Amino acid sequence: MIFSFSGVVFHSLIGYLDGVGLIPVMMLYLLLYKKKIQSLSVQDIIIMVILLISPAFLRRWYSYFVVSFFAAVFITKLIKALWDKQYGLKDFIRSVSKLFVIGVGCLLVLFLFFKSFILLSIRDVGKGVYEYNNHPPLDKFIEMFNYFGLITIILVLTGAVIGVAFKKTRYFAIFSILQSCFAYLLITSEQFMSPQHILLVSTGMMVLVFLNYNYVLLIKKRFVQFSVPKMNLILKLLLTLCLAMSTLFIANGYFVNLQTTIGKISVLPKHTEPRVNNDIDEIKEITEFLNSVSSPSKPVYVISGTCCYDDVFNNLYLPDQKNALNYLARSSYNDALGFPNLLLRSGFVVVVEPIVSNEMVVRKTAEYFLNGRFDNYSVIKTVNLVGNTKVTIFERMRPFSNSSLQALNEMQKEFFDRYPDKKELYKFLIIELIFQKLTLDCLVLKLS
Repeated sequence: MIFSFSGVVFHSLIGYLDGVGLIPVMMLYLLLYKKKIQSLSVQDIIIMVILLISPAFLRRWYSYFVVSFFAAVFITKLIKALWDKQYGLKDFIRSVSKLFVIGVGCLLVLFLFFKSFILLSIRDVGKGVYEYNNHPPLDKFIEMFNYFGLITIILVLTGAVIGVAFKKTRYFAIFSILQSCFAYLLITSEQFMSPQHILLVSTGMMVLVFLNYNYVLLIKKRFVQFSVPKMNLILKLLLTLCLAMSTLFIANGYFVNLQTTIGKISVLPKHTEPRVNNDIDEIKEITEFLNSVSSPSKPVYVISGTCCYDDVFNNLYLPDQKNALNYLARSSYNDALGFPNLLLRSGFVVVVEPIVSNEMVVRKTAEYFLNGRFDNYSVIKTVNLVGNTKVTIFERMRPFSNSSLQALNEMQKEFFDRYPDKKELYKFLIIELIFQKLTLDCLVLKLS
């Protein structure tokens, strides 16, 4: 039944294998359901530490799950202490202390293997500007909603109500709800909910779907004449069929073309396709051309969205070579650190379209190049790839002119207006550009 859940299998259809991280996550859920936090043994604590850090070793963004797990467990125990009279203050203190020990164990292991990354994250917290924060919250939710489809979401909601209604599963259901909500809020506070990121909420939502089985107990009270095992079997078959049909129609578009949307809401899970490159020869032509004309003094800067950059440049020669370009100054996709000043020193600028709307910094910078606002750069090559992907290559022909500097100031003002509290991230280092212009002017005067 796990493999009939659309949230688990969705990302596999487009080639992601990140779902392997759900193995320790599901084991963690099972351990939490079977054991009480306040009565965990040393062996149980060690197992929980291993299960918590294992996903983070597989993919770094599973750390969002770890944070959401601790927050959800703590609040669930707090609710239980306030709600359940049999769960006293001593039990709550024991639970928090065990949770603290587990957290310390995770931190020690993470510091041992990821010390530099953790210190960098702590130092830079709050400094990054993530364009997705400026996307309407409703659009973020609808994006996540459509990965699962209306059918699955209805089962999640009914499972949440039924799970909370029954005392046996009440706090496990509350934990699942909180963990899914916290993971969703954490990931969407910094970036968009991409196909692999829905794994962070899939386990909690899957648990809520399966809690619909508790409805059998409600039926038993009203229809005593029915055999409970038979009713249980019927409900399981219906639920499994519903999930299987929901997952089956992920392939909607391959065999049939069903209209399954109500406004922006998708009734069935979002249709997706594996990412397959049918234009390898054209991509090789682009990289060979750039490698032939670029040099250490005239490096290449790539302006693109994440997927376009990966498809066109990053993965071409894997595993032998990480980057297909020899002289790459930097690649700009969904840049969270402000305006990339290395772009201003590049000899060649490559703009890869399309750029999604939420990547504002990348999109706005690309527009200035494509609209010819920087007259010191000229288009030297344009290549159309499959999937409406277009690659435009610009070469810097001369230093920045007055009109180019004016365009830079206008672009800087747009970023200042959009991020008024992050102006220090968008201050261009134009002193060098002005020096280049003055040098050129002096040279012209000398020649005249």
